[in-house]
Amino acid sequence: MRKIFIVPNVITAFSLASGLFVIFKVNMLEPGMGTYKSLLTSTLLLLFAAFADWVDGAIARVMHAESEFGFLFDSLSDAVTFGVAPSVLMLKSLSLEQGTPLSFLAVIGAMVFSICGILRLVRFNVTMAAVKRLPKHRAKKYRHFIGLPIPAAALAIVSLNLLFVYPRFQSWFPVTEV
Repeated sequence: MRKIFIVPNVITAFSLASGLFVIFKVNMLEPGMGTYKSLLTSTLLLLFAAFADWVDGAIARVMHAESEFGFLFDSLSDAVTFGVAPSVLMLKSLSLEQGTPLSFLAVIGAMVFSICGILRLVRFNVTMAAVKRLPKHRAKKYRHFIGLPIPAAALAIVSLNLLFVYPRFQSWFPVTEV
């Protein structure tokens, strides 16, 4: 009988729930109403989700509870939490009028960010599946990241967004419409 380890998957589910909460919470805001406080809360929640994403893998390895289910669940959770949530957060925090060329470019930029992050996850999954089929002595040289991990990319983009809406930053570098 196979053992089922639930702890890493519960942590992954928490990370996914954090990303979904950010998406749902931000979608309740009017466009351009992303105040510094709401963005800070969302950024901290995504930071906590990134920590949970790191912890779930570490716990799974320590408990020898790595599974195909957990591997795929973690990737899908990362796609939502760190691929989609930051894009939604960025779009909602911008004060762009719908139907303008700038709003179109913002949507395209958000889509490119999400697609690139998800493609990077798929590439990682395919590479790791191929490495698992190799003998141990050959697999060691492939145990490194290629590209920027999606949690780091997400935290970079939401941190930049948070910087731009920070009241003191706006007083130093006022952004006004011409």
